[in-house]
Amino acid sequence: MPLDEDAKTLTDSQFEISLGKVSPGTLVFGRYKLQKELGRGGMGVVWLALDTRVEVAVALKFLPDVVARDAESVEELKRELRRGLSLTHPSIVRVYSFEQDPTGAAIAMEYVDGPTLSSLKLKRPGGCFDCDEILPYVEQLCTALDYAHHEARIVHRDLKPRNLMLNSKDRLKIADFGVATSIAETLSRTALRNDGSGTPPYMSPQQAFGENPSPSDDIYSLGATIYELLTGRPPFYQGNILAQVQQRVPPTMADRREVLKVTGRKSIPDHWERTVAACLAKHVEDRPQRAAEVFEYLSGKRPPPIVEQTREAPIVPIVRREFPTAARPGHGEVAEDEETVGAASAPYSHSERSGQFVPPSGRGSSGAWFVILVVIGAAIGLWKWQQQKDDRESRSMVSSKDVSVTDQPTPVPTTPIPRKSEETDLPPKVDDTAREALQLDFERIVRGELPRRDAHWVNSLRQRFVPVPGLSGLVAIHETRHADYQEFAVETRRAWVPTKLSQGDDHPAANVSWADARAYCAWLTEMERKSGHLGSQQHYRLPTDQEWSAAAGLTAEEGSTPAERNGKAPGSYGWPVDGVPPDRAGNLAGETDSESPDNLILGYRDGFTHTAPVGKFEHNTYGLFDMAGNVAEWVEDWFDASKVDRTIRGSAWIRLSEQDLLTSFRWKLKPTEFEEYVGFRMVLDCGTMPQNLPPPVAPAVPSEVLPSPEAAGSNPVPPSKAQ
Repeated sequence: MPLDEDAKTLTDSQFEISLGKVSPGTLVFGRYKLQKELGRGGMGVVWLALDTRVEVAVALKFLPDVVARDAESVEELKRELRRGLSLTHPSIVRVYSFEQDPTGAAIAMEYVDGPTLSSLKLKRPGGCFDCDEILPYVEQLCTALDYAHHEARIVHRDLKPRNLMLNSKDRLKIADFGVATSIAETLSRTALRNDGSGTPPYMSPQQAFGENPSPSDDIYSLGATIYELLTGRPPFYQGNILAQVQQRVPPTMADRREVLKVTGRKSIPDHWERTVAACLAKHVEDRPQRAAEVFEYLSGKRPPPIVEQTREAPIVPIVRREFPTAARPGHGEVAEDEETVGAASAPYSHSERSGQFVPPSGRGSSGAWFVILVVIGAAIGLWKWQQQKDDRESRSMVSSKDVSVTDQPTPVPTTPIPRKSEETDLPPKVDDTAREALQLDFERIVRGELPRRDAHWVNSLRQRFVPVPGLSGLVAIHETRHADYQEFAVETRRAWVPTKLSQGDDHPAANVSWADARAYCAWLTEMERKSGHLGSQQHYRLPTDQEWSAAAGLTAEEGSTPAERNGKAPGSYGWPVDGVPPDRAGNLAGETDSESPDNLILGYRDGFTHTAPVGKFEHNTYGLFDMAGNVAEWVEDWFDASKVDRTIRGSAWIRLSEQDLLTSFRWKLKPTEFEEYVGFRMVLDCGTMPQNLPPPVAPAVPSEVLPSPEAAGSNPVPPSKAQ
């Protein structure tokens, strides 16, 4: 298996690996008999081993102690490995398992009995390949990357010739999907280094700046890899590599060969030069959008694009345009939430370039860039301070009647509108443009063309929303569906780790973090405002903790945080806690579920092992489906005053606790964490309503899409009542 030969060798004691005095024949982790050491480097030691349980040869990669003994690092690595388990492609090295005991930790992987392209390159005349020699390998590589990006939704993040192997049948194998990067990040963090993740000569400018991973990063690395295979060196290989990656355009491959005095090789065709140049473009939108396109260009099936870049093409990080989040009176975590969402923004969303600052081309020093970034940061900070000051002045005019069930921030970019005065429908202190937009909104609300908080609504994605007594917004009757979230993930190129479950389009989206759910709400809001389906002050958001309780029929709770309210109200979803739920109560952990046999609900069968289509079971008296079961749901609130975890409500298809059938039970996860039993449901905030609003136009939406008992079964399940 390949090792990161670019990394520092393991000379520092804190990076040593506690293998003890192992030798061929040693049995480790109770199942692997070591045969021979394959190599060692900055990321670990690899042994060929025999898995004695199944009599199969594996590559066993032992991790440095600093990784194996760091709980946080191990969890992150396990998460990467879980993603890797979903990769089933003939050109991707399979990950079998993660092994750990008091002596250390290791990753068991598919053993590839051949060389890397990096080592094979050195044996070629001139130390490089010709185009026709690597075209079959590039085809396999592009096919595997296209599968990983658009089916498995995983980015490699460390693609290079040393991670490309050939087996005895000349089949290309890509190794270390996400593994080397996770280990490198741990080593950098623990040693207080600034090495970052990835290998500098193959990193895109965006990856070098620390932006979230994107398939476009792998496209850049693919270009750098082909460049090295054809010239013997990557595009940038000496001096300040990261600065060159960000600011310089490499020479053509023909020019590089001339500088390195490579002879005896066939000339490089123009369409290869143009394709590799496009892959190495500084800006994301200039690169090919899919790996499959790269092979089409190289094979001559399509003419490659021409990317015009000067010899020096400086690039700076994307500064995303952020708007202050409107907080309700008494709430002070606006800046906190903006920071959280920014840190957990979409890994695939490099298309939002409206806020980018690109200076004129020209030679600049690292000091100059530092000054530019400091100025940008100061300007953004001053702008945010002014916006928050304006928000506080506006919020001081809001009447307490406008406050929802709880005082949580509105998680959608919008400027708050003060409450209307007694003399006019429009609120005071609104500029002319906003005043005109709001007046148009009012007219459309009266005509039934925009949602209102007292009437059913169906949006552009055929998602249905209904009013719930006491709430200022409409609540989605079902959890956000797999197909709906997939459309968002594809359009925004947001990373979405596939579940191991078998899910259809109408199943609830799972493996979605709190930050993902918020980003979906913001995306749908922007899309529907542009299409005219929402008014200027209307938006989608997550429900607050107390709004979710109200929608589930639980209104008598005490405590100032979800943690304090957790499990305090003894009422369940309409049946005794220790009793069997009624038939069709929901997709719960019934006897058909084998995931957690210790927590099955004996005597209850729902017909589904994992998730079920939304709306398949009974709805409650408000017309809401799956308030119990299917997936648990994110809500807006922090779990407690520490502001470390966000809150999750409702039971799921799997049962993890004896109390999780209680309506008042809360789960918690960090904002960027996700699980296969967690999804989300939206609230449609209808914004400011005009005075003396006439009854809604009937029907407000087509009758065939309104929730009805016939849609799910015979009788609705009533919301729980706190006892």
